[in-house]
Amino acid sequence: MTVLDELLFIQREWGLSDPQLADLLHVPLIRLEEARANVGQSPMQPTIPPGLECGIHLISIHRRLCQVFDQKEKRVEWLDTPHSAFGDTRPMAVMLSSADNLAWVAYFLAHASARPSQNREPSQELH
Repeated sequence: MTVLDELLFIQREWGLSDPQLADLLHVPLIRLEEARANVGQSPMQPTIPPGLECGIHLISIHRRLCQVFDQKEKRVEWLDTPHSAFGDTRPMAVMLSSADNLAWVAYFLAHASARPSQNREPSQELH
């Protein structure tokens, strides 16, 4: 699965429109459309489509949420629930605010859930 394939899978799972996905990737909508149009155009395409570098953070977030929450609904719910680690802001709002904050959410998920407390499940670490 390519980076673009994974991003489009996330888009479907999270119920995002094209403009919403572009906003999460911190790129103009035209960049996302160009990446889609260029699929299969050249056998030597880059692994990460030009301009979609933030997609790596989005994929990391999605993969970690899949590890922690079995149900798609729980993953989406986590994104839309205010979290104390983000100043009681919804993780989705943090991710949309800047590319750096998208990376911050990815870092948080990678590290907060990597070392759960002795008496807590990984999903509890994310609350």
